[in-house]
Amino acid sequence: MLTGVADQGGGPAGSVPIGRLRATLLNAPLRWLAGAVAAVVVLVSGAFGGFDKVDPHTSEIPELTVEQPFDAAAWKVTIHSVRALDELPPLKHQEDKGWRWIIVIATVEVTGYGASTTFYEDALQVRGIEGVPAKHADRVTLAADATNGPLLHPGVPARLGFFWDQRASAPVPAEIQVGVYGMTYEVDELTGLHGWSPDEADGPPRAMRALPVNTEPVP
Repeated sequence: MLTGVADQGGGPAGSVPIGRLRATLLNAPLRWLAGAVAAVVVLVSGAFGGFDKVDPHTSEIPELTVEQPFDAAAWKVTIHSVRALDELPPLKHQEDKGWRWIIVIATVEVTGYGASTTFYEDALQVRGIEGVPAKHADRVTLAADATNGPLLHPGVPARLGFFWDQRASAPVPAEIQVGVYGMTYEVDELTGLHGWSPDEADGPPRAMRALPVNTEPVP
């Protein structure tokens, strides 16, 4: 167990070494990995439903502040940084070749929801990335022990990596828009019961910010 990271439901990661993965997600200030990522980066745009339709310069959506928690009702999300790299064992891409990782590193604390959950996996969306098929992260990994999709418990912050597969043939974005989504406690019109409803995936985020994608290699 590493200092300052919650032991959130993670189990043994098997015989595969996870030191590099853990260091990648835990280092603060973070040091960036590039692997064989191309040196030329450009700002590109993608199609991400309602989020993609939001103009960050004219919308009234709050701007995220890096390293400060944002309350999305069911959970609090603290965005740390974004990075791009080709490989990060023991994680594997959806196919053996032709992909790189875009990673948003964030701390999530379940608050209002009041129960252990994996719903937080849909807490982030990204845009500005050509060659990314998924709207939500392809995987979410616990920094402490590389557990994939860990169960998070109320009141215990966990540092996580939200991973998106990007086609290696696409350019690395200079920056991406990161949007935070949450849940709302409300009455179900059909049953009359109170419960938590997730934000619409194609709706606007509760907060957003353009963040640079760092690809500086480790010496």
